[in-house]
Amino acid sequence: MYGGLAVGGKLRDTAARKSTTVGLASYVNEFEDSSTAQEFIFHGGVTIGRGIPIDFDHLKYLTCTIQSSDKVFVVHQGSKADLYDQSMFNSDLSAGSGSPSIVVFTGKGKVSLTSTPGGRPFESSVLAPFANVETVNLNSINGIVVAKSFDGGDSALHGRAFMPFGTCSTEKQWHSEGECKAWAEENSSSDCVDNWSSKKKQKKCQRYARKSKCFLDTKIGAVARKKCRKTCGVCT
Repeated sequence: MYGGLAVGGKLRDTAARKSTTVGLASYVNEFEDSSTAQEFIFHGGVTIGRGIPIDFDHLKYLTCTIQSSDKVFVVHQGSKADLYDQSMFNSDLSAGSGSPSIVVFTGKGKVSLTSTPGGRPFESSVLAPFANVETVNLNSINGIVVAKSFDGGDSALHGRAFMPFGTCSTEKQWHSEGECKAWAEENSSSDCVDNWSSKKKQKKCQRYARKSKCFLDTKIGAVARKKCRKTCGVCT
């Protein structure tokens, strides 16, 4: 069972089971086919074809600026695909602090989540907006998963997220590993300008921002984020 789904691309069901139950409100941009839609039971309702109510660019900002703490474990996996279990993110924490609230992956290497040798589930949430995430022989994830793509297989996603979970770095301390290196270069304050300079185009940027079109999951939203970076708040 999933707590809730937010899928900006295409939702497909790869699990062997006949149906998947989703407990909370969900957003699905597109189903792979009609049979996929019938395999999901949305107890909290589902909004289809309107993108997701999440600013994904801001999640990339969070990934590249969040500081490590007893509740945040940052992994710079680069482009290497690897297998991860919960025990890998507890050894460096202070005694008695338990599992981190969230594990952050800054690279694009595939993230495969699995259970510990003792069968322990994955307890933390996962933030990996540049990476494809999957589960392998994993019964459940207690937190949430934010990823470029996610294949949960037969794993239950409980959606128990703890907020707030950390603080962000100053610009000089932004992560420069993984995909964050290119992101930091594109979003530094020295390069935080609108790409439309004429007064007429500037008015269009202001209109995009005023009508909350900057982060729509549409062609207009993509144009706004590219051309009106400062006005839309894409960079800082």
